[in-house]
Amino acid sequence: MVGRTPAGVAVARRPVEEALGVALPADFRALAEAFPPGQFQTFLRILHPAESRSPADYRAVIAGYADVLRDQPAAGAVYPEKGGLMPWGVVGLSPVLCWLTEDDDPERWPVVVCGNGDDQWRRYDMSATEFVTAVLTEPATVPELAHVTSAVRPPVFVPLKGFETPADVPDRPTGEYWVTGTEPDMIEPSDAVAELAVLLEPAPIPGFALHEFLGKMKRHLPGDFCDLVRQYGAVSIGPARVNAPDGSATDFFTELRAFSKRAKALRRAGGGPQGTVHPEYEGLILWGRLDDGGYLCWAPASAHGGWPVVALDASMRGFVTHRMSATRFLLELATNPAAVLLPPPA
Repeated sequence: MVGRTPAGVAVARRPVEEALGVALPADFRALAEAFPPGQFQTFLRILHPAESRSPADYRAVIAGYADVLRDQPAAGAVYPEKGGLMPWGVVGLSPVLCWLTEDDDPERWPVVVCGNGDDQWRRYDMSATEFVTAVLTEPATVPELAHVTSAVRPPVFVPLKGFETPADVPDRPTGEYWVTGTEPDMIEPSDAVAELAVLLEPAPIPGFALHEFLGKMKRHLPGDFCDLVRQYGAVSIGPARVNAPDGSATDFFTELRAFSKRAKALRRAGGGPQGTVHPEYEGLILWGRLDDGGYLCWAPASAHGGWPVVALDASMRGFVTHRMSATRFLLELATNPAAVLLPPPA
């Protein structure tokens, strides 16, 4: 998400945990090994063991932030009290990010955002790395830190002075790659569901619930597509097939996960997409497939009032961007296929 590869920071796990008197969650140890001391989004700083001269100094840092919380009305038990709030990060000068250490297993410690200018401290049933990821991801899912989420886009991590490492990704993919150089305006109508009705063979999904679909996706999707799958399910038009959340082998979420996994595999092999793909920031979101193995996606990076369609070949390198909604694209494919440019088969 922040364009880096793991730094391989040496963290003296046992001496640090002996000094603290508690075992640290495994994901936090991995976070400290992957990132040197530094700041996400210019605000969010991990209380990093490598920033202290010794494990005893690190314990003093944690205890110092705990003392800041101790006298506040909402605090309750605070480190080093058993089951208390234990600081692990800070956002600016406040709030302090803590674990609630009530559970004997550190892997089950939730995150509590403490001291944000009110007494309503909020608990998030996430690990530290899940929480940091949530803060970096738009739309914001941690309301009191929405300003941190939006502070820098795409999100960044900046090492503290003295902990800098060589640039990890010199040619970092971006979501804007998919829409650069295209016309700014979307072709209307953006909702062509009614026009498509007479051209489709409906396959409605029994018991389809839109709120469950969007809840599982954890973000809004274009309304015309939602109406299409609600009314007609996994329909096909010409060489295009819609991925609907119907639990089949070509289910929306199954295909979306496979799309992301394949993009990563192709990049590791030196190929793959040159722009971002979901769940990367502003990455392509898959909504359909082409008969030749290609992909039909939205480009959320567009800043022009809608998500255009990106037709991507099977190699994920060749693509054509259409400034139209998914249903308008399908309507054009059904009524004027010769005018719909698709990438050549890979």
